[in-house]
Amino acid sequence: MQLSAVGSQLPGLGAQARGRARSKAPENWGPRAESGEPKTDQLNVAIKLTQNDGDFVWLGEVSLVSLKAKILDDIKTAMKERNQLKMDCLRFLQSAVKNREIELRPNEIKDEDIMGVIKKLVKQRQESIEQFEKAGRNDLADKEKAELGVYQTSLPKAMDRAEV
Repeated sequence: MQLSAVGSQLPGLGAQARGRARSKAPENWGPRAESGEPKTDQLNVAIKLTQNDGDFVWLGEVSLVSLKAKILDDIKTAMKERNQLKMDCLRFLQSAVKNREIELRPNEIKDEDIMGVIKKLVKQRQESIEQFEKAGRNDLADKEKAELGVYQTSLPKAMDRAEV
């Protein structure tokens, strides 16, 4: 048995995937050519193994969550942790994403658009910190720095020059 190209590129598949190799695919498993792309915030990817005779064996599904769904999950986590600052920042971010989504209608919002919204909020916070420090308002600058930290956790990590 060999992993197909789809399965070999996804992280975390080692022995767990091989252990489920004998299970069968669900009834609705197959290409979605006639329906197009799913209209959900979550994309499911089928993982399969190829045997020597060419048959496919079902392994399971891996979820690739969009940024919009990740923001919603982060809001729920902040609510459970009772972290008011994080919850307020993420709700503001969700509101900004919704506004951008309205601007883009009738097209759907993409992760790139959401990244643009997050970058805009980060830039606003950085400029506010600079202005507050010039005015001697360290209390407001500290609040903006805390909000900046929350927004920066939503951004993907930038690559170092050594990684490029």
